[in-house]
Amino acid sequence: MADRIETAKALFFRGLENLQQEHFEQAEEDFRACLSLMPGRPSALTNLAVVLLRRGKIEESAELSRRVLAQDEQSAPAWLNLGMAEKKLRHHAQAISCFERTLVLAPQNVAAGMYLGEVLHSVGQNVEALACYDKALALTPEHAGLWCGRAVALQALKRFREAQASCERALQIVPDMAGAWGNLGNVLHELKQFEEALHAYDRAEQLAGESAQIWSCRGNTLYSLGRLKESMQACERALALDQKFAAAWSNLGNALVASCRHAEAVLAYEHATGLDPAYATARWNLSITQLALGNFAQGWANYAARWLRSDADIPRHTSMPRLERIEAAVGRSVLVWCEQGMGDALQFCRYIPMLAERGVKVYFEVPATLFPLMQSLPGCELLRAEQDRAQGDFQCPLLSLPGLFATDADSIPCAVPYLHVSHERVQHWREKLALHPSALNIGVACAGNPCLKNDANRSMPLAALAPLLACGQVFLIQKEVREADQIFLRQHPELVFLGPQIGDFADSAAIVQNMDVILSVDTSLAHLAGALARPLHVLLPWAPEWRWQLGCSDSPWYPQAVLHRQGSAGDWAGVVESVRLALQAAN
Repeated sequence: MADRIETAKALFFRGLENLQQEHFEQAEEDFRACLSLMPGRPSALTNLAVVLLRRGKIEESAELSRRVLAQDEQSAPAWLNLGMAEKKLRHHAQAISCFERTLVLAPQNVAAGMYLGEVLHSVGQNVEALACYDKALALTPEHAGLWCGRAVALQALKRFREAQASCERALQIVPDMAGAWGNLGNVLHELKQFEEALHAYDRAEQLAGESAQIWSCRGNTLYSLGRLKESMQACERALALDQKFAAAWSNLGNALVASCRHAEAVLAYEHATGLDPAYATARWNLSITQLALGNFAQGWANYAARWLRSDADIPRHTSMPRLERIEAAVGRSVLVWCEQGMGDALQFCRYIPMLAERGVKVYFEVPATLFPLMQSLPGCELLRAEQDRAQGDFQCPLLSLPGLFATDADSIPCAVPYLHVSHERVQHWREKLALHPSALNIGVACAGNPCLKNDANRSMPLAALAPLLACGQVFLIQKEVREADQIFLRQHPELVFLGPQIGDFADSAAIVQNMDVILSVDTSLAHLAGALARPLHVLLPWAPEWRWQLGCSDSPWYPQAVLHRQGSAGDWAGVVESVRLALQAAN
């Protein structure tokens, strides 16, 4: 018996040595041999559970940890091992419970704090994850892994500068930490420091070898730089390393859309969603590509994924039931609320009267800047988003209405105008503008909201409009002028900038009514002119937003609009020349 015990001890200590040296196969053999001599020994079971985790035998590792806990439920190492197994099995709730139990038993267990932070991040509880990392760092401030995890949580919270600082702190501690370099690249991408992000990805790959994830991230950054061919090549390299990497398929789809290869992009997005049906960003990208191609039925169905993206806006009024079928609201009331940009509100408010015509009491909640103009919209009671109390039996985001009405290419509600502005306000602006009676009065907008992800694609330099200054009196109808455009504006005093005088969209509408023609990039002014049925020319990039469809010069949403598309990426000169010729022909 004594020999049996001594042999078991020798096997146990040899197993520990092999585990320390990462000789996992030998360590497994040693611990199993030890347990064959001393079945149920907690220390051997616990260490074998660690080895099995490292060897990918997750279910068996979890079972061994449960055996230990059946003997001693106060075993912090067993709770930690079980939590790690549950984490690998994506049993998030169980993993959280295990790590929390570990920390109750061993408050200074830094590994438990780090793993708890990782799981909390995985389930979107990033505030709680950040608290875990901070608590663990108070115990071990020189732990690079904690700083790296903290950066990931901060990035998810959109606190990008703090995330950058956390990555850099991790790299001060461990300069060759590949994961920290990769995370730094992700943060720099969010900060739009794209060249620096590429450098960080390169450094991560130098340290860790080729990685599908790094190639995919590099492809995403190259896409943001407009280097589309390189972006596709990077994504294809990622997929050569891992055909089942859903993010690489989605990023490839983005580059294909930007290259106007929409049919191929659909296949890429379908690959991504097939591999990961819960991949909301890929499904959202698939939806807008389907809509651009005119596949409205599938496009509207997938459009709901916009709320599930990691960077999605927070939906409002979630305490009220969401409207799922128009029929359910007949004879009842619905609160419709604006989402996304002002252009979206102007384009899709046309559905409000349609809802009212179905026998629905409609409350329409709008931002203050739209409120005066939307008073002209029939069929609803307006609410101010900033101050009025929400009411209704159901709630519905505005851009869900086209799908609920099963809108397709033949049923787009295209009767214009559906918005109006008071005669008094139009007359007020006519006097204020002091229009020249014999000149062509041209209202223009060259740029939209710079915070939108696709803004660099849709906005154009003000100087690109220079050839149009000779066509008539040009008024710049946008609230702000970007720094790069201010020089051109100062050099051309004949170009009238109205931004400081515009109070809200009713002012903009009155100005539009006084113009002979509106020329706009894809921004709210285009939708405003469209809703008011004013003559409209829309200046579109090579890969336009879905609502302008593909390859056509007219719009199913605004019958009076003429669309001018870039012939190649970045070719604003060709678009402006097309507009100039159209103005010349009309006059």
